[in-house]
Amino acid sequence: METVKEVTSFLQAAKNIPVIDARSEGEYATGHIPGSVNVPLLDNQQRRIIGTIYKQQGRQAAVQKGFELIGPLFHQKFKQLARLASDRQLLIYCQRGGMRSGILAWMMQLAEYKVFTLRGGYKAYRQWVLQVLQQPFQWIILGGKTGTGKTKCLHYLQQAGEQIIDFEGLACHKGSAFGHIGQPPQPTQEHFENLIAMQLWQMNPKQKIWAENESRMIGKLKIPDAIFEQIRKAPILCLQVEESMRQQRLLEEYGTLPINELAAATKKLEKKLGSLHTQQALEALKNGYLSAWLKILLLYYDKTYQHELAKRPSPCLSVPFDWHNIQESIHQLCFQANQLWNNALPSSAPVLDVVAKSI
Repeated sequence: METVKEVTSFLQAAKNIPVIDARSEGEYATGHIPGSVNVPLLDNQQRRIIGTIYKQQGRQAAVQKGFELIGPLFHQKFKQLARLASDRQLLIYCQRGGMRSGILAWMMQLAEYKVFTLRGGYKAYRQWVLQVLQQPFQWIILGGKTGTGKTKCLHYLQQAGEQIIDFEGLACHKGSAFGHIGQPPQPTQEHFENLIAMQLWQMNPKQKIWAENESRMIGKLKIPDAIFEQIRKAPILCLQVEESMRQQRLLEEYGTLPINELAAATKKLEKKLGSLHTQQALEALKNGYLSAWLKILLLYYDKTYQHELAKRPSPCLSVPFDWHNIQESIHQLCFQANQLWNNALPSSAPVLDVVAKSI
């Protein structure tokens, strides 16, 4: 039986078999196959030691030192992997599909576990990711002013059977100057790309994919260039929500966050708000007048939204959305999207093999 898999075969198997990343914790933190569990054969310190010996004394001395370091730990690694295995099966990868994954696979195979490794390792996976991110997809974009509830609407669309990519969710950032507050740390750019590619790979490339109208940067992370250009040119539906509802949603979302963090984020907008508006917003925050603070900020955000919307080269349609009648609003949104999408796009779009063969 072939125990080494190519990337797409490895990822297909990962739907049912646990995936183990045999690299160091530092390599894993930089980027990994989403869903994998890190079981380092060599930790960060051990890897540095081996690397130094390899440079100074060569491969044989480095391999010998490696077995000296990890030999006493084999029983711990075995127990850890045995707990993670499903039906005595594992998928294991390392950086290049070489010694680290090979050693762990050999150890588990001795105990009659069925183990598959990834040809070319994580390096091959990253090449695959970059290929996926270059492909054409069929997008429809959800726009609307700050507070219209685009992200929440996106997930209601998913519940209705639509395909979505929540870039802000993957980036752990809500996209504005306040988007980091209350969020976990952002992933690295590399891992952000991994997350996007994995979701796109699982999509039906013949159907539309919904996403929010995003800036190129989400916090410190950049939407991959090819994907961003597709999004800019895609048709857009802009949610129209009653002003009172919009402000209510924003106050519910941000009103419970720490005042000092809201103030710090407000100060970062001073060049765009102007000194007077910034001071008025900070004073309102200090005195607990969140509605007044919000109205000042919306002067900037609404103006920016209109400016950015005017620069889009794609068709745009305004769609009323009633948050008191979500089901009907989602139904109407999908209807309008189909009308706009069918009129704006060619009947068939090219799909590269790397995705088409993966579905």
